[in-house]
Amino acid sequence: MVSRENTVYGTAVVGAFALLVVIAVASPPDWLAGVGLVGYYAVGVGAGHLYLARRSETGDLAVGSHWRFLAALGCWLTLGAFGLFGPEWQLRGLETDTVLTVAGLGVLIVYWLLEAHDGYLTSRPS
Repeated sequence: MVSRENTVYGTAVVGAFALLVVIAVASPPDWLAGVGLVGYYAVGVGAGHLYLARRSETGDLAVGSHWRFLAALGCWLTLGAFGLFGPEWQLRGLETDTVLTVAGLGVLIVYWLLEAHDGYLTSRPS
């Protein structure tokens, strides 16, 4: 039997793939193709989480997990956009890309810790 989550994520991935095809057919410059690829993953993964979170539907994931993932995705997209369109600078001798990569890894670690903490709290006996 097909679950509700699989239907939602499948629809989001098909929509994201359509976006990727449109960008590929338009024959854009290289930077726009990169933005399109990031958009593909953002729409393909984020849209399903957003839909399920807005409807407060729980399946394999709690509603809070959907919102945490969307917050992390927003941080990663912001860091990526800043890296792509922002000015080049250095922080104590480190290039922009290095600083943004470390920040992205920091977001990933905080996301994992929050998910682990929430999983621990839900698994504890009352």
